[in-house]
Amino acid sequence: MTPGARYIPQLDGLRGVAIFGVLLFHAELFSLGWTGIVLFFVLSGFLITGILLDGKERAGYFGRFYARRALRIFPAYYFVLGLTWWMKREFTLSAPDPQIVSAVPEWIYFVLYVQNYWMAAQWFQTPLSHLMGFSWTLAVEEQFYLIWPLLVYFLGPRTLLLLCAALVAAAPLLRIGIVWASDNTLLAFSSLPAHLDGLAIGAAICLVSRDARLRIWLTRRSGGVLFVAAGIPLALLVGATGVAAYAATNQWMPLPGNMWFLTLASLVFGAVLILVLSGATRLSEAMNWRPLRLLGKISYGVYLYHTLAYFIVATVYNVSVFLPLPGSPMSGWEIVAIRATQIVVSIAMAAASYRYLERPLLQLKERFR
Repeated sequence: MTPGARYIPQLDGLRGVAIFGVLLFHAELFSLGWTGIVLFFVLSGFLITGILLDGKERAGYFGRFYARRALRIFPAYYFVLGLTWWMKREFTLSAPDPQIVSAVPEWIYFVLYVQNYWMAAQWFQTPLSHLMGFSWTLAVEEQFYLIWPLLVYFLGPRTLLLLCAALVAAAPLLRIGIVWASDNTLLAFSSLPAHLDGLAIGAAICLVSRDARLRIWLTRRSGGVLFVAAGIPLALLVGATGVAAYAATNQWMPLPGNMWFLTLASLVFGAVLILVLSGATRLSEAMNWRPLRLLGKISYGVYLYHTLAYFIVATVYNVSVFLPLPGSPMSGWEIVAIRATQIVVSIAMAAASYRYLERPLLQLKERFR
């Protein structure tokens, strides 16, 4: 492992694993597939911290960072938001809940990236949450981008590392506090404080990798030890709760011990990241598999478009977006065929978006190197 910015192909493979888990979860094929978002947060903490450290000593630190992030994130996101808003109006995807009263139009929360708090406060029963519910994670990322560059700029590496350790320790307590104060598990799950542990673990790995005296700890052995140390209690917790319960936040989160689930999962994915960075042969080879890397390369688009793709395919088949239906006459093979089609269409839409919308704008990032 070497300090400084460098392209690591295996990280695209990790993104591919993360987004495939999300696809399986929303296809109702794997109830723990949503933990792909935890892996995304760990990777984000690692990569964003590296980008910020690389630019810290150069002029235009903040402007360069935000310009490059805007080119990467905003075009596709606002395109999907606009498309979803239009589809909601044209096809009447969901009727507004009469109990939901807002002083401003709902779409403004999405434009400003604060929809995670808006949707959670309404238990994700708002009109736009039907197709944009997934976007709470993007709001968490944007809120992280507002705070973390300031901390990286004003704090030294050792102080940042201590802060990361404090955030990892505090995150479960913050989740407990949010539930206690609001009696809302969805708010405790979809807010920025709820995922500080994943982001901080990724950031800590980045900071350690750039310190010559600490870097010796990021080895295959330490990664393996961390994987086992966090993986065993995580497996015991999942076994006690039951895998099926993790399909719905309000089912698993209030159960004993599960406020620490996200921390344990973040540590496991942090261990995987360490193993990849240290060059663990079999894992690195697996993450370097070309189809997985290609999927990871367009993972942002897959994440943005997959709910729309699921809706379009379900409309074509004239079935519910979320399958299988209780008492549904469809055979298992028909359900699998629909789900496979939804996943393929999601990837196809993302690939087209990357080719014709995202990549041309990404080339402008070179002006802000």
